[in-house]
Amino acid sequence: MPQWRVEQLRLTTFCPSDLNQPTPAWWREVGGAEPPNQSRQQGIGIQHSGPIRGDYCQLTLEIKSDRIDWVMGVPPAQAMTTGFPSFDEFEVGVRVFREIMAPWIRNRENVKRMALGAVVTIGVPDRLTGYRELQPLLPAIQLDIE
Repeated sequence: MPQWRVEQLRLTTFCPSDLNQPTPAWWREVGGAEPPNQSRQQGIGIQHSGPIRGDYCQLTLEIKSDRIDWVMGVPPAQAMTTGFPSFDEFEVGVRVFREIMAPWIRNRENVKRMALGAVVTIGVPDRLTGYRELQPLLPAIQLDIE
C-alpha cells in the first residue's frame, strides 16, 4: 500500500458574528507561544503564522469576518525542495493536527459550520501508474488511463 504524504491540513470554522477582534490567546492556545508573524489588513483580515513544534510544520491562523482558518502546512524552507513538498505521513499529520486543534475547538461557542480539508500527495514512478492509483479513488469519473 503506497504511503500518502500531507502537504497541508486546514480547519475552517464559520461563526455567526464578525471576528475582526479575535482573542490574542488563540495562537498561544494552539501554537504554544506568540506567533512570529502577525499582520492585520483593513478590510481583509488578520493573519498569524509561524513554525511550531520545532519546525515540524508551519501554522497559520487567518481570520476574515466570520471565517476562521487554521492551516498546518510545509515550513517555508521545505517548500523550496524538489518534488511535492510534505511535512509528514498523512496519518501522523492528521493525528498531530487533531491533537493541537482539539482544545481550541472545544473552547469555541457558536460555531455554525466546520470543515476539514487536506492536500495530500503520493509518489508514483510515472503518469500511467498515477492514473491507475487515482481511478479507484474517483469511481464517478472514468479516466483515460492509456
